[in-house]
Formats: sequence, C-alpha cells, structure tokens
Amino acid sequence: MKKFNLSFLVGLTILVSLFMTSCERNEMIEETPTMEETLRFAKEVTITDESGLNSVTLLIESEKDAVLADYDAERYKLLPFFEVPNYRAAGNDVTAILGPQETADIAQISIKSTSFQEGVVSYKLVKKD
Repeated sequence: MKKFNLSFLVGLTILVSLFMTSCERNEMIEETPTMEETLRFAKEVTITDESGLNSVTLLIESEKDAVLADYDAERYKLLPFFEVPNYRAAGNDVTAILGPQETADIAQISIKSTSFQEGVVSYKLVKKD
C-alpha cells in the first residue's frame, strides 16, 4: 500500500509540475512582428537622370514617418552606364546613397521599377553634393 501511495504521489507531482511548466512557457512566448507590421510608413521616389530618359522608382518603407522625409528625388542622381563599369573605381557602396547614419533608420529600400533607354547596361544611384 505504501508503494502504491508513493508511486501515486510521485506521478501526481510530475504531472502537476509538467502542467505548471507548460503554462509558464505559453505565457513567455511573444509573437515577433512581421516585416509588414513594423514597416508602417512607405513612399515611392522616382529618380531620373539628367537626360530625363532613364529612371528608377524606389519603394522606401520605414518604421518612422520622419525618416521618409529624408528621401526625395532632389537629393539623389541617377548615373546610367552604357558599358560595364569598374565597380571598384566607381565606389559602388550602399552607404554612397544612404549614408552611415541613415542606414540604421531605414528598414527597407527596394527597386519598384526601372525605365532605361536602349544601350544602358548598368546604373548607379548617388547622393548629390
């Protein structure tokens, strides 16, 4: 009888502790917001080259509306290339367009569309001085 009671109590203790542990885990799990949920603000910016014949439209999305104000077509220029450029010499770097402080604030920049005249093989977006 003692063995049965002891086994019953040990089994009951294990079940209760498993139940309590599983409840605590569910309470501790927090859902991580998706990219779509965190990027609440967005705008499109179309940057055109000097000829007006070539353009790139960027979709800029951010967690903060104020960050979007820093991105407009007047601050950037589009450089189309009609031959394959030497990227090392051209300084092809993301920070060339964004700047080191702005990259931390921007959540996502993507190319929505491009329109180039015939013969353009590559392009570069740079910040105007």
